[in-house]
Amino acid sequence: MRKEVKARLIKHISFLEGELRDYEIFQSLTWNEYMTERSKRRNVERWIENIINSSIDLAKIILTSEDMPLADTYKETVLSLCVIPDFSEKDMENLSNWLHSLFVKLQRGEIF
Repeated sequence: MRKEVKARLIKHISFLEGELRDYEIFQSLTWNEYMTERSKRRNVERWIENIINSSIDLAKIILTSEDMPLADTYKETVLSLCVIPDFSEKDMENLSNWLHSLFVKLQRGEIF
């Protein structure tokens, strides 16, 4: 793996780890707070978008570094990782489904 690709991966992984650590901040957010406090709603929605986008970016970097084509959809892009050693099809399907459900819930305002 080229140095610059490895550096990009490390940067994205570090960012994603930080976002996932923020779960504790949003864990106690209630539906009422989400609906009535615009700043909290915006923060949790942005947090979810960051997790989704970072996961997709990581998948794209890995696939590109392996000279693999990018799929037409984000879900397929994440699923495509299963052809790379150390990425199981089941795990990538679970990740893809989780990211997709987060995105759909975010669009519908059904975060909780």
